[in-house]
Amino acid sequence: MGFHDDHGRFYRRWLQEHRRHLRRLLTAPREPTHHQTLQPLVDAVVAHYAAYFVSKSRYAKRDVLAIFDATWSTTLERGLQWIAGWRPAVAFHLFYSESSLRLETQLTEILHGRGSGDLGDLHPTQLTRIGDLHLETVREEKRITARMADWQEDRVVAHSLDDSDLNMEEELRTILEEADQLRLGTIRRVVESLNPLQAVDFLTAAAELQIGIREWGEERDGTRGPPDDDDDKSSTD
Repeated sequence: MGFHDDHGRFYRRWLQEHRRHLRRLLTAPREPTHHQTLQPLVDAVVAHYAAYFVSKSRYAKRDVLAIFDATWSTTLERGLQWIAGWRPAVAFHLFYSESSLRLETQLTEILHGRGSGDLGDLHPTQLTRIGDLHLETVREEKRITARMADWQEDRVVAHSLDDSDLNMEEELRTILEEADQLRLGTIRRVVESLNPLQAVDFLTAAAELQIGIREWGEERDGTRGPPDDDDDKSSTD
């Protein structure tokens, strides 16, 4: 009970800060002359993701099975999870979707040489880099998924033989660590392939998706609380 409450409080606080970051992303200046001033905001959002995974790893050392149980998440969030978190390849689906939408709205300007510099205005080398990263990420996803399947099969055998679960829990922690490293690494490498404004667009779409799924899940579960009220009270914006 204590562990679940502790990590649940951490996750809610993390989401509150994530909402604050989203507000900053949505109100960030988009003029070309301000692009470089966006870098500190991009760095802060990526650091916020990194802090989440550091804390998650610390909690996993205490009770890795509870991380997979994730009682602090909504039913919808748990239903969408891949190895106790979001599937890294989703980042690329989000990237391509957001890029296509922005390209459609400004195609005429781009064809006339009036590029916006945002996610709808990508250089061919950027698309190649993102495409290569996508393929690499999918391969790594498959490798980790196969390792997880082997762990599940071994657990069934070990349980039937009444073996100790200590080694298996350590193996599960390692699998979780690899999955989380892939998640964070995907965010970092996508962002590194973009200019600051493009990174703002990508991180905005990612935050809107994550927060939207959370809020939709709360509504479906009937557990929607007042996170925005708490957020406003704790925010100094």
